[in-house]
Amino acid sequence: MPKNKVVIPFRTGDVVEFVGEDGYWKKRDKHIIKEVWMHSPQEFEYSTNRGAWIEHKDLKLVKEADLESLTQLYKESTSDDD
Repeated sequence: MPKNKVVIPFRTGDVVEFVGEDGYWKKRDKHIIKEVWMHSPQEFEYSTNRGAWIEHKDLKLVKEADLESLTQLYKESTSDDD
């Protein structure tokens, strides 16, 4: 990656699409970002509502966080406590 290119991390609630290569996740699978892990100022990894940890380079933004995606994320995270 060029040194002058700044990677802007996704945020909690952002809806993303998997675009990488993986034996488990399929291309175009949709995920909602739960957590952000910063390995360096240019390298991020994310946990998702589907139980994945995925690198930034393997995701594409579908839509920014909104009330709908945050509500879905909240419902899924609170239903795990049942």
